[in-house]
This record gives sequence, structure tokens and C-alpha cells, in this order.
Amino acid sequence: GMSLGGCEECVSVLLQSRAAIDEPDAHGWTPLFFAASAGRSSAVKLLLEARADADSRDVGGRTSLCCVETVKCTNLLLVAQCSPEVSDGNGRTALSHAVCRGNPEAVAQLLENRCNVEKPDGFGRSAFCWAAASASCNETCLQLLLNARACVDCADVLGRWPTTYAHSCGSENLAEALC
Repeated sequence: GMSLGGCEECVSVLLQSRAAIDEPDAHGWTPLFFAASAGRSSAVKLLLEARADADSRDVGGRTSLCCVETVKCTNLLLVAQCSPEVSDGNGRTALSHAVCRGNPEAVAQLLENRCNVEKPDGFGRSAFCWAAASASCNETCLQLLLNARACVDCADVLGRWPTTYAHSCGSENLAEALC
């Protein structure tokens, strides 16, 4: 497949030579995945302008929106109609991935684009459950979810509550705040 090599000029040259822009690697990652996950907005823009498939999925069923690192890349993918509601192989959306990475800018942008804050994964866990369970999540992400009216007392299919997850990952302050 085509590699980014960390430089937009390289992407431009490869595109001009008609390189296969949607050619995945062994994990299903296309150049768009690599650019989005590295926060290379110029490369993301070039690839999308060349009609890279914004909704392509990796072997886990994730789109590049699930792996995005910057607001600019998130916006470019949303403008290109990459759906924030697409679920990966475990039923997780871009929103649950963003809260797990502790990326409040991406969380805010997804919520502004009307991403369903309550959409559960295959185990009934909402983005708020993922936030409570994630060591990487931060108070800003949690507050954004609360402001979007995330359900704080919804159990998953195993009967675990966000407070259960908060206790299990050592977030005692969060667990107390949820009680």
C-alpha cells in the first residue's frame, strides 16, 4: 500500500503518479487512516480531494473517524460524510473511541455533529460507560457527555454501571460524583 512517510509532498507526488489511495495494509488501514491517526490534516485533505473512501473500514470494522487525533482531521472527515454513527466490529462508534483516547476536541466536534451519545456497543456500553472505564478519559470529556445528556445510570448487558467501571479503573472521584 501507499505510505505517508510523514510528508504531504510525498502524498501529493504519489497521488500524481496515480498510486492506489484506498489500498489497505494487512490491518485494513488505508493512507487515510494513517494520515488521520497522525493528525496530518494536509494529507487527509489531499487524500479526500483525490476521492479516498472516507468510510473504508479496517479489519476491526473501524473507519478513520474512529482513529482521528485532531479537530481539523475530524472536521475534514465529517465534511467528507464519514459517518460518526458507523459502528466497528464491537459496536463502538467514533465517539466511544474519542472518549477512550481522552480527546475532548474530537468528542465536542462529534457531539456538535449530532453523534448519538447513547448508542450502545455490542455489550450495551455507551460512550459514558467507556469514559468511566478509561484511564485516558478526562473530566472535560465527561462533562461534554453530561452536557449532551448522557445517561449516567444505564447498565450494560453484564449489569455493570458507569460507577462500576469508574471504581474498577481507580477513578474514585468519578465514582463518588456519579453516586
